[in-house]
Amino acid sequence: MVHRLVDEYGDQVKVVYRHLPLPNHQYAVVAAEAAEAAGEQGKFWEMADRLFADQAVLSEAKITEIARSLGLDRARFNDSMVQHRNLGKIAADVEEARRRNLRGTPTFFVGQAMISGAPPWEKLKAEVDKQLQSSK
Repeated sequence: MVHRLVDEYGDQVKVVYRHLPLPNHQYAVVAAEAAEAAGEQGKFWEMADRLFADQAVLSEAKITEIARSLGLDRARFNDSMVQHRNLGKIAADVEEARRRNLRGTPTFFVGQAMISGAPPWEKLKAEVDKQLQSSK
């Protein structure tokens, strides 16, 4: 849905991704770290998309397989993961979510409107259109 927003609205929208690894998912923090480690090599969205698509079968082996399939420099990726280089960023995102009382993913902010969960495209599009109209 995020990609669809960008495809449809281009530079009229700004996408800011924040991590909120949910405690009920065993690999959520590791997945967030993997997305950031891939991002260090310019492949954040590719990794994030694959992790999301494969979330029901995530494991450390699956994450390694995804990294390999994306052609990441394995030594750099592994170093980032072992050193937990992005854990501070992820923790800051979690703290921001707590301050904003966010509990679910995804959450979209469109102007002052907050839309939690995965809304139907039509609902999200209507809110974006409304915000763009009111900002003219």
